[in-house]
Amino acid sequence: MKKILGLIIAVGMLFAFAGQAAAFDSNDLVMVIYNAEDKEVAVNLGDLSTIDFSSTLVVNDADYLSMFGSNVSDWDDLSLAFFGGSQDYSNYGAFFATTKSSLDSYGDIGTLLNSAYNLYTAYGDGDVFVVDASTATGATTYNMKLNSNGTAPGFYAGTNSADKDYGEADLSALLTDGSVEMYLYYIIPDWTTMTMTLDKGADASTDYFGVISFQTQAVPVPGSLLLLGSGLLGLLGIRRKNA
Repeated sequence: MKKILGLIIAVGMLFAFAGQAAAFDSNDLVMVIYNAEDKEVAVNLGDLSTIDFSSTLVVNDADYLSMFGSNVSDWDDLSLAFFGGSQDYSNYGAFFATTKSSLDSYGDIGTLLNSAYNLYTAYGDGDVFVVDASTATGATTYNMKLNSNGTAPGFYAGTNSADKDYGEADLSALLTDGSVEMYLYYIIPDWTTMTMTLDKGADASTDYFGVISFQTQAVPVPGSLLLLGSGLLGLLGIRRKNA
């Protein structure tokens, strides 16, 4: 019996959320999931310089989505975005994600940097910031601060004005595909030429700095564990009966 209980606990630990990020701060990559009429959830994924983008970064945890409802069908009206930046002049740049694998153009990063800084401050300590989007002020939400008061989703405070229609992912794709892919772009100034350039990360043949795949499980974890536990206990009963 002890071995079976140990197995149940071990399997449960596989589903536990792993990884702790620091308080929201300069250069942190922030993931935002929101419904403009309901709720906005900002998640700190950590300092961009410490994240390995040599392969696709997989974000796989249904805990954030469960804040919007327990069923997959509750998530079909949610939007996903990634942003951040640093105002440190020795490491100065801004980043954001789109659903396009190339970036045709981009605007000034100054407003995006200021907006990111304001949001870092508003989010404060902790790894996750949750706000009631229907009553929050503009300074505390991604949608109001980076989406031009909620009128231009994917705008990123003007940096992505040309391609704003691709600046966010529609999480309704989770219903059919089980994952959503976005491309992170990192824009940095070149102080020699006084121009802005793209940091192309590990693959210089691309425009993007890295690829992010947001994934989730269609079946809620508690139900899966309950089913597993019931099966194991059933096997135990059969074993005792045969004995």
